[in-house]
Amino acid sequence: MSLLEARELSVRIGSHQVVENAQVVVNEGEVVGLIGPNGAGKSSLLRALVGLSEHKGQVFLAGEDAKGLSPRMRALRFAYLPQEREVNWPVSVETVVGLGRSPHHTGPAAMSDSDRRAIDAALAEMDLTHLRERQVQTLSGGERARTLTARALAQEAPLVIADEPTAALDPAHQIGLMETFRRLAKTRQGALLCLHDLGLAARWCDRIIVMKKGRIVAEGSPARVMTAGLLSEVYGVSAFVDADACGPLVLPTGLASASAS
Repeated sequence: MSLLEARELSVRIGSHQVVENAQVVVNEGEVVGLIGPNGAGKSSLLRALVGLSEHKGQVFLAGEDAKGLSPRMRALRFAYLPQEREVNWPVSVETVVGLGRSPHHTGPAAMSDSDRRAIDAALAEMDLTHLRERQVQTLSGGERARTLTARALAQEAPLVIADEPTAALDPAHQIGLMETFRRLAKTRQGALLCLHDLGLAARWCDRIIVMKKGRIVAEGSPARVMTAGLLSEVYGVSAFVDADACGPLVLPTGLASASAS
């Protein structure tokens, strides 16, 4: 089943076409990586998919036209994690994570047992249980990023759309987060992740979408798409590309122009 489908999605900012005729599908059980250099249009594409920017084209959520869905109904279908990690009010980690339960209520309501279970599970998943009473503003950048990710997980939507979710995380928490998305995929959920770490994208994603200058230029499995030639063309870097028993290995090693000289 398709959790998300975008058809001929285009975004213009002023006179600049930042996304052009993008076709995007995320199915149940998939972790899809969105990669490309700075300015490729990745964040603009994600913002259009979640309805935060004007766009042309159609977006369907679980087969329904997103234009006909209320904000609450959209939030029951996907959780969105933007790049920004700021929290500008003095509240606890647990309170922020609890905000993810808002779509499950039609108005002010007491916390239910299912709400508490979802919050506890999200805190544990993001290694935050011991910080649940801490004020968010006292956290490190990585801890704050994990808190906002936990809020998205507590939402318990079938799809997570995240813009650079591993940014600011140390290697252990980066891998732990990617393992979380893989576990969600096994329960027929899905994820669309904008990633700058090519190694994580290659290792943990089922499918890769590559953007350059506002257009999708390649799509497929990591092994098929993330070749040294494509990475040189799209990013301007040389890369070590291999595989082991656990999957593909991709490591940028230098600038393509430098390696050619």
